[in-house]
Amino acid sequence: TGADYLARYYVDPSQVKLQAPAQKPDVLMVYIESLDEDYIRPRQPGQPLLPQLTALQDQFQTLGELHNLSGASWTVGGMFSSLCGLPLKPVGLMSHNSLEYSRRFFQGGQCLTDLMAAAGWDISFYGGASLKFAGKGRFLQDHHVARRFGAEEWRRRGVAVPAEGWGLLDSDLLAQAWADMQRPRQGDAPRMSVLLTVDTHGPYGAHDVSCLADDDDDVDEPADIMRDALRCTDHVVAELVQRFLAQRDGRPKVVWIQGDHLNPEPLLSGELQPEPDNPRSAHPIDEFALASRLAYFLWSSMPDHQLLDQAAASTLSQPDQLKSQ
Repeated sequence: TGADYLARYYVDPSQVKLQAPAQKPDVLMVYIESLDEDYIRPRQPGQPLLPQLTALQDQFQTLGELHNLSGASWTVGGMFSSLCGLPLKPVGLMSHNSLEYSRRFFQGGQCLTDLMAAAGWDISFYGGASLKFAGKGRFLQDHHVARRFGAEEWRRRGVAVPAEGWGLLDSDLLAQAWADMQRPRQGDAPRMSVLLTVDTHGPYGAHDVSCLADDDDDVDEPADIMRDALRCTDHVVAELVQRFLAQRDGRPKVVWIQGDHLNPEPLLSGELQPEPDNPRSAHPIDEFALASRLAYFLWSSMPDHQLLDQAAASTLSQPDQLKSQ
């Protein structure tokens, strides 16, 4: 229908002809946990919460008009939607976490990793959390990600993974990933390395002591922990990108940095606004920001398809539409 966001924008993969470049590049794809574009926008007063990644924007192309659809508001859902082109919607009695028990994941469907593996890329995944969570490992295995590392795999390699929390934190995760990326290449096969960070997972982020200054060790306020988590992830991801691009092996490099989904509980949202310390400050917001605020106000979750459709049509801010919501 005209109001269906997916119906308007969906492209049948069978109707698209892909042609690999003459020299296939190595690809680094980084999913940053709960990344929000506002973290890399300059603030007044102060600096971006992700200063090094903000600086990298000047060197890379920024893809605009990317929005968090319903069905992509959690880690595996966000990865699936970006790699497979559809939101992930469990049906029947299944919940997100029930996908852990699935024997097949999107059987017969084609995702980006399937296409790249068929074209000769050697694909690896590096995550700090368990691959069992929400069927993540099954999804990656079923879609031609040949090498997959999560908390259990790191432990088997002798890496000290914290017993509490989400798993291997970003400072150690990216160090281990980089070390593995230096393994001997199989023939002339190009590589695709996919990483998923964990430090900025809500609601407060992780206390990653490996990349904090000594005087930050005793930080215990939630907002301060999240700021430290953002600073740590910013540093180690930027360092990985620079190392990746600095390789002199004669092969082109492609870097893709994105969030797995928006933060469902944006702890620092107040600081991301212009003049955050001025209670009388008012500023315009776009249609999608309005959809997000309405959704959290009305049902404390991500915007649904109806709100996103109205935002995409630039009609949500109209008084009659706001009243109907």
